[in-house]
Amino acid sequence: MIILTEREEKILGAIIDYYLDTGKSLGSRTLVKKYNLDLSSATIRNVMADLEDMNYISKTHSSSGRLPTTKGYKYYLDTILEIRKVTFDEMEKITIAYENNMTEIDKILEKTSNILSNLSNYAGIALESKEKTEIISKIELIFVNSNTIFAVFVSENSNVRTKKIHIDIPINEDEVKKIGKIIDKKIKNLNMNYLTYKSKYLNLKSSIEVLEEIIFEEIIEECYKNDEGNIFINGAPSIIENINSEEINIVDTVKIFDEKDKIKKLFENFMKDNSLKEKQVNVVLGEELKIEGLENLSLVFSEYKIGEFKGIIGIIGPKRMEYSKTLGIVEYVKNEVVRVLNSIEKGEE
Repeated sequence: MIILTEREEKILGAIIDYYLDTGKSLGSRTLVKKYNLDLSSATIRNVMADLEDMNYISKTHSSSGRLPTTKGYKYYLDTILEIRKVTFDEMEKITIAYENNMTEIDKILEKTSNILSNLSNYAGIALESKEKTEIISKIELIFVNSNTIFAVFVSENSNVRTKKIHIDIPINEDEVKKIGKIIDKKIKNLNMNYLTYKSKYLNLKSSIEVLEEIIFEEIIEECYKNDEGNIFINGAPSIIENINSEEINIVDTVKIFDEKDKIKKLFENFMKDNSLKEKQVNVVLGEELKIEGLENLSLVFSEYKIGEFKGIIGIIGPKRMEYSKTLGIVEYVKNEVVRVLNSIEKGEE
């Protein structure tokens, strides 16, 4: 990447800041008046011409103003942008949101996506990786009726998960208690992601009657068939409300947020991508992804990691967003998520 001069960076930064703020192109005269640059209009025009030659900006057809190109955006984000610290008001809202003693990771991540959306007015994203390796310390089955069982799973770090399970074969309360004790004894201390294995791998056939084994198979399959990590998305409609309809294809944008699996897969691929900045906030421009609905959006996100447990939190918003503020929010909230998850792992109240 070519390193621009200080003068070139100032002018490129001004053009992008003006566009992010107004959505309009910036000409040399306006640039001089608005940004108080100690340069003549002629000098600024020459610098703008150089930036255009290097494909950092492009000239609009309707005026002499310039707009940033994708290359210009990337240089701005990587080199020029200064991340704004969260305000005291934002910090207070984040602290209050995590004050409740939440021990379920799903609840924490759902809350996180909501916080990110509220603070940014865009879509908040929180992804729980399918690579997780929680150890079960207790499992309990609760009888609801002859065809319904409520399963409670407690991991060694006190994370609690629950599932309501429908059983086709009628069962009574005593049978549920009996099966619950057997399952608890056999499954305890196994990794949760190992439970996708069928019961034959756990050598249960000899210890459970045929009927009970069928029920056990139902329980394991039902409880863990989707145990690949969850994604929580809050505030997607805010993107439509806070962006000019001319800047995005509304139909495609609405559609992409209806297809959560696509977004989930996208972020999972990011976690496997060695080119991402570790322990930092990343920005990916939607047009680079070549996915319909994301072309004029940007993804601002950071990976969190607690032991072997990892995931992503972030914001999806219009390409013309206030990046300084957005990156600051994602960075601060990520650190809070790590703090909360660490406290759960250590068994703190």
